[in-house]
Amino acid sequence: MKPPRPLLTLLAALLTTPLAQAQTQVVPLPLSGPAYRLAQQAYAASARGDFQRAQAQLREAIRLRPDSMELRRQLRQLREQRSAGAATRDAGYADASAAYRATAAGRQDDAVRLARQAVAKSPRNDAYWLLLGNALIQARQYEQAAQALAQGRQVAGASLPLQRRQLELQREMGAMQAALAMQARQGDDVAAELAAARMAVRYVPENLSYRLLLATALLRDGQLQQAEQVADEARARDEWRAGPLLLRGYARLRQGQVEQAMADFTQARTLARGVEQVPAWLLQADAELALQRPQRALALLDEAGVDLGDPLRAAQWRQTRQAAQQALTRYRRASLALHEQAWPADAAPLTARQFPVPALDCSTGAALDGCVVVPGELPREPGYEQAVLAYRAMEQKDYAGAADAAGMALQQSPDNADYRMLQLDALVAAQRWLAADAAATDALDRQAVEPGPMLARRGAIRQRLGRRDQALADYRAALEAGGLPL
Repeated sequence: MKPPRPLLTLLAALLTTPLAQAQTQVVPLPLSGPAYRLAQQAYAASARGDFQRAQAQLREAIRLRPDSMELRRQLRQLREQRSAGAATRDAGYADASAAYRATAAGRQDDAVRLARQAVAKSPRNDAYWLLLGNALIQARQYEQAAQALAQGRQVAGASLPLQRRQLELQREMGAMQAALAMQARQGDDVAAELAAARMAVRYVPENLSYRLLLATALLRDGQLQQAEQVADEARARDEWRAGPLLLRGYARLRQGQVEQAMADFTQARTLARGVEQVPAWLLQADAELALQRPQRALALLDEAGVDLGDPLRAAQWRQTRQAAQQALTRYRRASLALHEQAWPADAAPLTARQFPVPALDCSTGAALDGCVVVPGELPREPGYEQAVLAYRAMEQKDYAGAADAAGMALQQSPDNADYRMLQLDALVAAQRWLAADAAATDALDRQAVEPGPMLARRGAIRQRLGRRDQALADYRAALEAGGLPL
């Protein structure tokens, strides 16, 4: 007996395991395990004409996977075909059957060759075009597979299985390009990341996460206007998601459009739900810090009623709040001496170091319908590892060890003001007054810090050393320089 062509079409579509699933699509779980093996066996039985066995195997597969509508459709098709009688074999049948057997045996090159022969002999048979497309996919010839499926729809006419497989392949290719973009990001290959993100959007333009991926890649490449445009397009597709607004706000802030940017951040916070909430508040707080407005950042964090159950986000929250508190205490810029001022219109644009490019969290639990925009991380400096050791030693009250580690960090990253403050804090805590005086003087000579606060600190250190005249001179100079906390 000969297998019914529509059944082979559906079985071939079912047994093609997708390479990846688009994150913004709700799709059935792919078959696996016993249900998948039974579907394969049912396909083989139908190819032999043993429809009774195929029907029994499909029923068992449905029992294992009652959620699979595809299995139910196949069983219905099998029953309809048995009652209607077998279809007539066409010229490509023998080659198609051989191609199915080659696919089952893992001989992909033979499967592609035989499937091409089948469509050449019977070009109106959509099952053979589907077979060719799937064979090419199994052989990892994805572009050729897309071409074969498109050609099949043109030649064989309207075909739901071909259309469905074509859409699945586009989603799979988009997911593969998105994965390549994420891999390139981990390797800090911005050009490759950008190229792959563009391809992902091209394959699946309706996928919001891919547009967010492209926007972040453009931001990392410094293409701020283009990133703003992509984020705006993403927002037009879904006005109720916080991610596009957060990225557009970031792009605008980096371009000096402060009011528009802060409006985007504020609106994003009102839209954020679930796992989006904490990152949205953190990004706006980071923006306030980048604008040298630590008081606003602190007020923002203090008023937020968000769930900090995620340990990673809770740690970021504490770090951001600590940074805001330190900035407020030290008043590193003289313009903040008495009160916070508006960001000057002629100020230099913010850099990625002042405000790191946001990242995407695409983990399984991040969001049900895509990736979440989260705060980015500053690039690690050469002295980072030593600085971590110094901070850890400070927590353990090993002030001497902290001072030594901070000194090594500063040697590797001499322009890092935070490492200088860390070293000075450790030296003061260790009561190494001479070394602390030298560290403060070096920071002032290098103009690595705001002079007012550092002069005041050096004055206190010199007072400890009994150098009263030098201490008073430092205090007077600090008052003249400004930048002291009230």
